[in-house]
Amino acid sequence: MSNETLLTKSEVARQLKVSVRCLENWMRDRRIAYLKCGAAVRFTREAVDNFKRSFTIEATK
Repeated sequence: MSNETLLTKSEVARQLKVSVRCLENWMRDRRIAYLKCGAAVRFTREAVDNFKRSFTIEATK
């Protein structure tokens, strides 16, 4: 994770096309990984990509 850009809740919500409230619900339910330092919450790009992949349904044909 060296020199990796960290994303804010607003940035991740915008990228996922959901509200910040929805993202906070996913955080509460531990559906998306995040980092917390004091009051600051940040997400790695890898965590967001993994979250998106978890919703991918592969084609069978």
